Amino acid sequence: MAYKSSESGQNQIYVQSFPTGAGKFQISTDLGDEPRWRRDGRELFYLGPQGIMAVDIRTSPAFEAGNPKPISSPPIRQKLTYENGSPYRYDVAPDGKRFLILTHVGNPATPITVVLNWQAGLGR
Repeated sequence: MAYKSSESGQNQIYVQSFPTGAGKFQISTDLGDEPRWRRDGRELFYLGPQGIMAVDIRTSPAFEAGNPKPISSPPIRQKLTYENGSPYRYDVAPDGKRFLILTHVGNPATPITVVLNWQAGLGR
C-alpha cells in the first residue's frame, strides 16, 4: 500500500505491506503527494516538487525501491478544492506510459465537443 503522511513534518510518500502492516519504507526524498501504482506494482508514481516522479519497485526477494526520478513537469492544477468530487489531479494508465492530468486549458467557458463513435464516420 502506498500513502502520503506528514509524520516527518513534511508530506512524504511511504509504502507499507498490507494487510499485515510489516515493513514501512519512505519512497520520496523530497515532498510527495498522490501516489499511484502501475498495474503490475513494479513502479510507483507520485507528485513531487519537480512534477510527476517515478520509482522502480521490487518486492522479491525483499522490498527495494529505486531512486525517484522526474518523468514529467506538466502544468498540474494546484489542489485548492475537490473538483467534481475527486481529490486527484492525475492518474496513470495501467502500463505506466500515459497520464491523464487535470490542468487549466484556456478559458473555462470555451465549449468542448466530444465525438462518440467517430470510427463509424470514417467509412462514409
